[in-house]
Amino acid sequence: MIQIILNYGAVQTPLQIGQLDHDEALIIQRQLTKAVRAVFADMEATTCACMPTYHVTQGDQDGENLHP
Repeated sequence: MIQIILNYGAVQTPLQIGQLDHDEALIIQRQLTKAVRAVFADMEATTCACMPTYHVTQGDQDGENLHP
């Protein structure tokens, strides 16, 4: 099972998007990242440390990172 994980500080939360293949997950990850960057740019954030990030993982338990 492929998941998109939201990272915000020490918190890692799998997003409940449904069943995705690897390519779909990467597309959604890129779109989420672009949206977050746009919001933080509008807020004139001076550092990227406060922005959430996303990554794609394979499997329920192994958490293998496919694309940071």
